[in-house]
Amino acid sequence: MKRTIILILIATLMLSLSLPAWAEDAPTVTVTGNATVSLMADTATIWIGASTRKDSVAQAQSENDSIMTAVLAALLKAGIPQEDIATSMYDINVIQPDPYGSWAKDNPQYEVSNVLFVTIRDLKVLSAAIDAASTAGANNIYGLSFASSKNQEAYDRALERAVEDATRKAHVLAKATGKELGDV
Repeated sequence: MKRTIILILIATLMLSLSLPAWAEDAPTVTVTGNATVSLMADTATIWIGASTRKDSVAQAQSENDSIMTAVLAALLKAGIPQEDIATSMYDINVIQPDPYGSWAKDNPQYEVSNVLFVTIRDLKVLSAAIDAASTAGANNIYGLSFASSKNQEAYDRALERAVEDATRKAHVLAKATGKELGDV
């Protein structure tokens, strides 16, 4: 008798513990919201520099320094503030002669490259700044890209619109199935 009661208690305990597994989950609907926000660019970035090749490092550096001093002055004169101009690369390479090519020199040459990373916050001066740098001797101009200073605001606005889109879709699905939408 005592054994039967213990078995009934164990069975009841096991049954009560397994009841949550039998419980039905609340019906759900999963949707994805989409949104796009476009911005006008108000900032540009570009790499501007010069490479010089001479028979000695000193000659290559001297010529490169002269060119880059002129490039910097031209950018400042074009209206780019000093704090928006930063050296991003300064490199010295030894260029060995090609014994099988048409290069007649027997001695190596030295190439000095100096590149500035320039941020242009007034796009009206972009073309003039590039032209001024080129006229001053820059022979490496690359990586022009545009951006907006309002990226975070646009991202937040896109998230809000995506949530609105997802909520609208969920309401349409709930209505089509004859159900009511609960909390989101």
